[in-house]
Amino acid sequence: MNSLQIRRHTLRLLAAAITLVSAACAGTSASNVRDEAPGEGGPASSQSDPQVGVACSELQCDISATAWKHIQHRHCTGCAVGDKSAFVPGYCGSQANAVLFCTSILAASDCAATTQPNGNIAVTATLAGDVGTLRTDCTTVTETGTVIFKSDKKSVVTQFPGLP
Repeated sequence: MNSLQIRRHTLRLLAAAITLVSAACAGTSASNVRDEAPGEGGPASSQSDPQVGVACSELQCDISATAWKHIQHRHCTGCAVGDKSAFVPGYCGSQANAVLFCTSILAASDCAATTQPNGNIAVTATLAGDVGTLRTDCTTVTETGTVIFKSDKKSVVTQFPGLP
């Protein structure tokens, strides 16, 4: 990324943080970082997929240390064609940044949740800035991201740029 792209990305992250703080002031929790114990949190959209009955507002961003380690090692170390997408650096700096990505996906106006055959919930949305590069060719930049939750609707399994 060049310095202009970094500045733009930083401004987008700042705007997302302001949105989350506003949501917190309205009575919702802006983040939830934990080690292994479950917690609460996550502003969310009321959008839902009528076929599965899961609304984004029902989900919480509970990222355990194990999930963060997976995300960091899988999606913050570079893209691999046909295998793994990669986040822009702003979503990889800390576990709190990963929670920010998750809550931003849930708060997006186009947030859509779908139950997968294994019972996990795949949530996708388009954000206002670059999320990362797609695994299809590792050069295509996307604003779309995915978060995969366990069926408990709060435990994040993984998250990545692009669609499932």
